[in-house]
Amino acid sequence: MAQDDNKAQQFSRFMYQGTARSTAMGGAFTSLGGDFSAVMKNPASIGVYSSSAFSVTTSVGSYGSEATYFSTTVDDNRTNVKIDEISAVFNFDLMNTDSRFLHFNLGLGYTKLADFNSNLRIRGVNYDNSIMNYFENNANEGIYHQAYEGLAESAGLIIYDEENEFFYSEVVDDQILYPDQYHVTQLKTIEERGNMGAFNVSFGLNYSNKFYMGGAINIVSLYHKQEQDHSEFDPVDYDILGFHSMSFKEYSIVDGLGLNVHLGGVYVPTPMIRLGFSIQTPTFMEVREEWYNGMSSSFDNGQGTDGEIESGTYTNDYKFSSPWRLQTGVSFQLLGKGYFSFGHEYVNYQNSKFRDLATDVEIYDDPNGMIDTYLHAVHNLSAGIEWRFNPVYVRAGYAFYADPYDEFDLNFDSKNDVNVISGGLGTRMGDIGIDISASYSEQPKKQYNLYLDNPVNAEYTQSKFRFAVTFSTRF
Repeated sequence: MAQDDNKAQQFSRFMYQGTARSTAMGGAFTSLGGDFSAVMKNPASIGVYSSSAFSVTTSVGSYGSEATYFSTTVDDNRTNVKIDEISAVFNFDLMNTDSRFLHFNLGLGYTKLADFNSNLRIRGVNYDNSIMNYFENNANEGIYHQAYEGLAESAGLIIYDEENEFFYSEVVDDQILYPDQYHVTQLKTIEERGNMGAFNVSFGLNYSNKFYMGGAINIVSLYHKQEQDHSEFDPVDYDILGFHSMSFKEYSIVDGLGLNVHLGGVYVPTPMIRLGFSIQTPTFMEVREEWYNGMSSSFDNGQGTDGEIESGTYTNDYKFSSPWRLQTGVSFQLLGKGYFSFGHEYVNYQNSKFRDLATDVEIYDDPNGMIDTYLHAVHNLSAGIEWRFNPVYVRAGYAFYADPYDEFDLNFDSKNDVNVISGGLGTRMGDIGIDISASYSEQPKKQYNLYLDNPVNAEYTQSKFRFAVTFSTRF
C-alpha cells in the first residue's frame, strides 16, 4: 500500500456529521449558531450561545450498494450505531462589565467529520479472464512482490518453469486450451470501517449582538480499516482442469492524528440577515499504515494451502497535510419564525501534500505528483430551512460535495459527486431539547476494475441513510 491521490482526497474530504438539527438543515450553519456542529463550519457560531449547554448525538447508519458484473447484479446492506457528537459549552456573562462584549463562551467537544463505513459486493461469471492472468503477467514482467505474486506462487496458483524460465498458471492454460468451455465464478467483497473526527477547544465572543468572533483548535483523529476478498471458484467441478477455488485477501489499517486551527466571524448587519465567514488551516497529521495480504487455494486432487497463508506485515509512516478550507454563508430570518440559510466551502485538493516522516521533505515522485495531476479545487454547497410551528421546529436541507477529481481521473471517468438530502424535527421543553433527522445520499454509478488485466469493469452504486437523535440541555 502507498500514499496516493485517493488517500489525499479521502483524508481531506469532510462530510460533516454532527447534531440532528445541523444534519436536517444540510449543514448550512456557517452564518448560524446555537448548535455545536456549527463550530466545525465557523467557530464564531459558539458566540451565539447565551447560556451554558450540553448535547450528545447518536445515529443509526445504513450502508447499501448494488453492483452489476457480467450481467449478474447483487446488493449488500449493513447497519451500525455510533456517537457522532458530544459537546459542552460554558457561558460567561459579560453584560455587567464596561465593554460592549455581552458573552464569552468556551466549548469542548467532539464532532464526526467523515464516515468511511461502506460495503461492496461484486459477483459474476467470467468467461475470458482470471486474477491468475494478473499474477502470471506481473511475474513474467519482473514485477514480483512477496505479498502478491509470492503468495500466488506459494499457493500453487502460478508455477515457475525452471527449464524455460517463466511463470505459468494452469487456469490461464485452460483458458487457452479450452476457450469454449472455460468460465470461472468471481466474487469480490470490499468492507470499509472507520471515520475522521475532531476533538476541539473553541471560544467565541458576542459583541453587541452585531458581531460574533471565534476560534478553535481541532485535534483530528483518523481511523480507516479495509478488508478486500477476491475469490474465484470452478462452478462445475473439473470444468477447469485441476482447479477448485482460491481466495486473495488484502487487509489494511490506517491510524492518524493531526491538528488544525480555525478562525471565523458572524456579522449581523440587520436583524433579518446574518453573514458568516471562516478560514481553517491545513490539518497537519502524522499517519501510520499497516497492511498485509493472505491467500488460500484448493485443487481437485485435494491439494492446496492448509488454510490461509499470509505475507508479513508492512508498515508505512508518513506526514500528511490537508488543504486550507474557506467557508462563507448567509442566512435570512423568516418572519421571526425561522431561518433560510446557504453555505459555501472552497477546498483546493491540489494543496494536499505527503511528506517523509523523518525528514519532513515532500514526497515528490508518485503521491504528490498524482495529486497535482488528478485532483483539483472544488466548491461545496449547502442549503437549509427551519420553521417553527409551536412547539415543533420543522427542518429540511440539501448538501452537495463536489468530486475532488479533475475531468478525467484514474477510476474510469467515474463521477464522485455526493448529493445529500435531509429533513428533521425538533422541540424544546424548557431547558431540554430533542431533535431528530434523517439524511440520504447516493453516489452516481461508478465503475470498478477487480484487477488489472481484466477487460471488464463492474458497475456499482453506493448509498447511505442516517437517522440521528440529539439530546440537549441548557444550564
